[in-house]
Amino acid sequence: MTTTDIYQKISFEETKKSDSFFPFELKIWDCQISQLEQCSNEQHAFAHWVLSWNTNDKVFIEFQEQRQEMASDKVYLISPNTLHSKWITTNNNQQIKQTKPHQNLSIHFNLGIPLDWMPPAIYTISLTPCQQKRLLFLFDQLTKNNQSTIQCCFHIQSLVFEFLSLLNFDFQTPLHIDSRILQITQKITQNLSQNYTNDELASFANMATNSFSRLFKKQMKMSVQHFIKSEKIKLACKLLDRKEMSIEKVAHNLGFSDRYHFSRIFKQLKNCSPGQYSQRHPDCHQ
Repeated sequence: MTTTDIYQKISFEETKKSDSFFPFELKIWDCQISQLEQCSNEQHAFAHWVLSWNTNDKVFIEFQEQRQEMASDKVYLISPNTLHSKWITTNNNQQIKQTKPHQNLSIHFNLGIPLDWMPPAIYTISLTPCQQKRLLFLFDQLTKNNQSTIQCCFHIQSLVFEFLSLLNFDFQTPLHIDSRILQITQKITQNLSQNYTNDELASFANMATNSFSRLFKKQMKMSVQHFIKSEKIKLACKLLDRKEMSIEKVAHNLGFSDRYHFSRIFKQLKNCSPGQYSQRHPDCHQ
């Protein structure tokens, strides 16, 4: 048996083994410290997961008309598209501007499909002393602008994985996606500059186009082309949030023919133009 044969055999066996692992793809978008200097009832719903930790108490979060205090000895995992609001209160429950800013550590990330399609929810995890030390270490690294070091990047990812592993539910329960559809959704999200046709994607899935389109809509609750547009606009929002690209550049990188085509699709899905989104227009669906 040649070296090539051995390599191919190992690769095949590893591929078979990998089928038993739950598919996900961690992508960290941002890790930052922000100051909650004044009260705000503004609602947010992000297209990604948010891991949130506050250094102070008296910060409240509301989700589905349920309010809870975001205690400093807990972290909060907010699933994608969860509409929620935060505010600061005093003991008499009056919203005020704080003389001492409340600092919030947040990590924004995606896990890919199907985990990014979990139902809206806010998960609370009580911290151990060791976990608090690790968060404080990360807080210190961010304060020193060391977040770009490889050690800090590993630290951020390890925290995300650790807290995800502590969620006391089965990720597979709410979503049962056909492996062919899952493969196609991953292909789409990994190549958002492409404009795939239904015929092309059906061919990748080794299915007839009509059968593929029906199964996709049944599994994902939307058509193939609507899913492609939705994923493109989700990434567009992240790129606009980072303010590193012009609207024209974002449109070009995501495969839109021009800015006007991009703006039309963006407004269909977000209820506002890309420019209004960048300025956080109140009618925008974040």
